Parts: sequence; structure tokens; C-alpha cells
Amino acid sequence: MTAGGLGPEAADEKVTARMPTTAEVAALGMGERVPVLCVERVVCGCGGRVLEALRVVGAADRVELYYDELPLIGGVVY
Repeated sequence: MTAGGLGPEAADEKVTARMPTTAEVAALGMGERVPVLCVERVVCGCGGRVLEALRVVGAADRVELYYDELPLIGGVVY
């Protein structure tokens, strides 16, 4: 984003768990009783302009969320 002249200023990320839909069971090749993790992230730039929107759904028994070396500026995670 930065290389393209878009400076991200804030990001909101939400991670939830739920039971899968029938379509997700088929698409992910998983059992219908395995929960899914849903990650939704919105990155905004100057003035709140949305630069990126991401939604990911994966089988909870196969997904690992790993956050490492997040930059801290003034005590705030960016």
C-alpha cells in the first residue's frame, strides 16, 4: 500500500468462531461439526478512507493465527 502512495493509518480486525454453512463445508472439504474461524480486517488511510477489506474463513482445526513483531509506535499497535 505504501509503495502505491496509500499510507495506512488504522486497522480494525475482528476474529470470531462459529459453525460453518453448508457451502463452507463443501468448499473447505471439512466436517459439518467443525467450527470455522472468521477474520475480518479493514485498513483505513487518511480521513478514514478504506484501503483494504479482508474476510477469511477457515476450519478452526486447521487454522493458526500468529501475530509476531507488530510495530509499536507510541504504545499503539499499527
